[in-house]
Amino acid sequence: MSTDCGSCCGPNAGQSCGGCGRGTIQCDGSCAGDYSNCGGTTCIGTRYYVCNGCDWVYGGTDSDSDGTDYQCGDSLCDNNPSYVNSNRQCDPGSSQCNSGVFQLCPACAWTTPAQIDNDADLVDQRCEDPTCDNAKGVCDSAVAGKCIIGSIGCFQLPIGFNFLSGFRVYHTLKRLPA
Repeated sequence: MSTDCGSCCGPNAGQSCGGCGRGTIQCDGSCAGDYSNCGGTTCIGTRYYVCNGCDWVYGGTDSDSDGTDYQCGDSLCDNNPSYVNSNRQCDPGSSQCNSGVFQLCPACAWTTPAQIDNDADLVDQRCEDPTCDNAKGVCDSAVAGKCIIGSIGCFQLPIGFNFLSGFRVYHTLKRLPA
């Protein structure tokens, strides 16, 4: 008994089929390899493709030309070619204080804008120094090694003031005019 079924196939076996004509009619009459309904969208690697009914066509947005489309992992950072969502330093629109330095995140990386530091104590007014920015070395909250907390007002620190022994010279602080 022969197991070869070449002669049991229907008359259309081997012919093209499907909406795009790329499928092949099988012996059982089914259409195999019909990609006529690829459907929707997909990311292939870092590129975004849309199905036009028969083929996948490129349809992505890569505003910064970094090779990663907005739709495939660059939605937060598509205006900065050095970063994509997975390796960003920060979320766009956020801000932080880093050791008294104010920083912004406009495009997935921290930047340092012009500082507001009226008393030149290296602590930005937007960080720990919004109330006492006119008193060098005095902040509204403690920044390690840079200032003391001005909890009862803003005071000028005496020359040679030592943060470790500051409590001993409390009476020598001079109150600044309001």
